[in-house]
Amino acid sequence: MDALEAGDLSKSLYSYAQVRSASVSIELPLVNVSTCELRSVIRFFTAKNETAVNIHRNLVSVYGEGCMSIQMVRRWRSWFLEGRQNVHDDERSDRPVTATDNAAVAAVRNVVEANRRVTIDEIMIRLPPGIEIGCSSIGTIMSDVLNLN
Repeated sequence: MDALEAGDLSKSLYSYAQVRSASVSIELPLVNVSTCELRSVIRFFTAKNETAVNIHRNLVSVYGEGCMSIQMVRRWRSWFLEGRQNVHDDERSDRPVTATDNAAVAAVRNVVEANRRVTIDEIMIRLPPGIEIGCSSIGTIMSDVLNLN
C-alpha cells in the first residue's frame, strides 16, 4: 500500500469493500473500536493538516456512520491544535466515582442496624451530614451490598 499516493489512499478509504494488503484482509466498516483509537486517528490527521470534514469522512469510511459526530471531530481536532497530546479521557475529580463508596455503605448499615424496619426515606433523613446519596443508591446499597430485602 505504500505505493499509493495520499489522494489514492483517501479514495480507497471511502468504500465499504474489503481492504487488502498483502495476505491480510479487513472487512469494513470496523466495529467495536475504542474512542481512544478514533482520537488517535484524529490526532494523526490533524498532524497532517487535514480539515475536520476530511477527518470525519475518513473515520466514517473505515469505522461506519455511528463512529463519531463531526462536532466531536472538530472539538478533538481543535484540542490537538491547541497542544493536547493525550487521547484518553481526563480525570473527573469534581464528582464521585460512585455513590456506593465505603462511607455511604457504612452509614446506611449503621442506620439499618439501629432499626431493621426503617424505610428508605427514613434512612435518607438519618444519614449523617456529608453523606448525600439518593433513594436509588440507598436501595442499591441495601440490596446489592448489604443483601437486604
